[in-house]
Amino acid sequence: MFVSDKKGAPNYPCIELTTVCFDLANVARNFLKKLGFNDVKIRSYKYSHSNNYSYKVSLYGYDNLAKWIEEIGFSNQYKSNKALKYKNGTCGI
Repeated sequence: MFVSDKKGAPNYPCIELTTVCFDLANVARNFLKKLGFNDVKIRSYKYSHSNNYSYKVSLYGYDNLAKWIEEIGFSNQYKSNKALKYKNGTCGI
């Protein structure tokens, strides 16, 4: 989970899942859409230190963040605490 500053929306949350397998990225995207997540995107990305592409399944926005926290959650306590702060608006939003 990370945040970016978008025009008119500072600290805009994003959750990304990354894999080198396009088929797995597509399965993850379709599964998230079936769960009701909105506007699930797949982007390809090539790191400078690798000849291979990776695929990022991205969920943007506060609604997707809230749904992720409620239905899936984070196993990493640091990420969980960070996400809750952004969901609750206590991180400079």
